[in-house]
Amino acid sequence: MADERERLADEREKRLDELVADLATLVRNRQLRAQEAVERSRARLAATRERLDRSQSTLLHSEASAVGAAAQGVPDLPRQLSGVPVHIERAPVLRRRLSVAAADLATALEELAKIHEELAGRDQPEDSEYLGSAQAAREAVHQVREIARQFSD
Repeated sequence: MADERERLADEREKRLDELVADLATLVRNRQLRAQEAVERSRARLAATRERLDRSQSTLLHSEASAVGAAAQGVPDLPRQLSGVPVHIERAPVLRRRLSVAAADLATALEELAKIHEELAGRDQPEDSEYLGSAQAAREAVHQVREIARQFSD
């Protein structure tokens, strides 16, 4: 009877160990996916920001050329201004894309912070590292949300 209880307890303990291992694998996989999503969002955000910067630079250059041509009385001013409307139309689209990319990045960072907080709640030696990572992710969320807000106006 005692042997049977001990065997059952051992089986339960073994099953719990298997469940813990499965859960740890799931958490690692989810954390990896979240980090990959963060990296993809950062790359999209950087690419969008670069496109916006290039468009802004081109627009400023076009405007400066137009102002210079107008000051010199150059007759082909309409030809020089022909690219300006395209850039003016693209700027809001790029701003919206940047805002959406920033919002996606913020969502991914929030998920990453939650994962790190869950990992920190397990009384492991790495708890403070996980809490630090969660805090860093939350701070990044605030920064990215501010970027999203700036470009959604």
